[in-house]
Amino acid sequence: MVFLLRYVLIVVQADKLVKVFRENILPALGKMEKKFGERGQQFLIGDKLSYADLAMCNVLMHTEAHDAKYLKDIPKLNALKDRVRNLDGVRQYYAVHLPKGF
Repeated sequence: MVFLLRYVLIVVQADKLVKVFRENILPALGKMEKKFGERGQQFLIGDKLSYADLAMCNVLMHTEAHDAKYLKDIPKLNALKDRVRNLDGVRQYYAVHLPKGF
């Protein structure tokens, strides 16, 4: 019985998280996608890697680990994620610290 209650609690929490993600995070990522596309640069802030790029890469990698379909509507940010993820040092970090989704 305790196992069943824990399972129900986990499912309810996961459903709430997905709802918040869809209603709040995805629209924000859509706005960022638009601005990033308008700027036409390689990275979020200019032409050099910054903490903002690393943070965005991390968020998108966790999103991808949860469900990659969320990234289809933000192709430019997805390309940024791939670009940052494949940089020396970052690639080695994620080889050891795999994103687990949300």
